[in-house]
Amino acid sequence: MRRIIVCRLLGLVFALPFGLYAQGIDENAMKAAFVYNFALFTEWPADVQHKTGEITLCAESGSPMALQMDALNGKRVKGQRLVVRGMDLSRSDLSPCQILFIDHENRKDWTSIRRRIENASVLTVSDDVEIGADGVIIALSVQNRRLVFDIDMSAARLARLSMSSKLLRLARTVK
Repeated sequence: MRRIIVCRLLGLVFALPFGLYAQGIDENAMKAAFVYNFALFTEWPADVQHKTGEITLCAESGSPMALQMDALNGKRVKGQRLVVRGMDLSRSDLSPCQILFIDHENRKDWTSIRRRIENASVLTVSDDVEIGADGVIIALSVQNRRLVFDIDMSAARLARLSMSSKLLRLARTVK
């Protein structure tokens, strides 16, 4: 029963049109909700399971998305507590991050960031078109006033992450 409810809620969140923003739903808040749902439908490898009882979501400190991600702090993801960390992604140690949100502010640093997390099991998500086309696992974008996402399964395999078939069915494209 819980799975049915979660699936229906997930479907509703992923299907909300941008027209609802006129009624007070912020675009960045919706993106943060998507990121949370992406975490719910991602499996990390057994050898890197979260022994601390936490999953760390990292975003550029002070960015509008980091401020929205703060609302996710403390939520539960598969029995783990979600911890949101704002940091300077271009300079900080990214090893504590299991989820990394990269936005346009990090475009010039994406190649370096990507190299630094190359062998790590990190779910990368971006809402920047250039970064989204260059190796992130999930790329968010707007199409016909709706928030949509694309999944790069080769990037997910390199990170040793499994994406739920439910999530894959909701993606605009899976490559």
